[in-house]
This record gives sequence, structure tokens and C-alpha cells, in this order.
Amino acid sequence: MGGALVPRKGENAMKTLVSVLAVAVAVAFTGPTFAAGDVTKAKTAAECAKAGGIWNAATNTCTAKKM
Repeated sequence: MGGALVPRKGENAMKTLVSVLAVAVAVAFTGPTFAAGDVTKAKTAAECAKAGGIWNAATNTCTAKKM
């Protein structure tokens, strides 16, 4: 009978390494997507709020929140 289901030494370590690498690559590429955004590019109050800024209705500009 075949021994295809018998784990070999080091196989679990390789699977773990590949899994960690895959997650790291996924986070690296999706991180900027979920970032707050650039408040200087916001053209509306809704875009400004989404970017995490403060909308100035008098000048129609968005500025970063002061911490």
C-alpha cells in the first residue's frame, strides 16, 4: 500500500513556513488598502471622514486630525 499519508520529518515546519510567508505577503499588499487614506486628496466631506480628517466647509478642504 502507498505511504502517501505518512508525514515526513520537517514537513510540518515547511508548511508552517509557507503559511507564514503567504500571510505576510497578503498583509503587505492589503495593508495600504485598509489604511486611513490621504486627507490631502479628499475632495468631499465624506471622503475626508473616510480618510480620518477634519472637513473645513468654509474652504472645502480636509486636514489631518491633530493628536
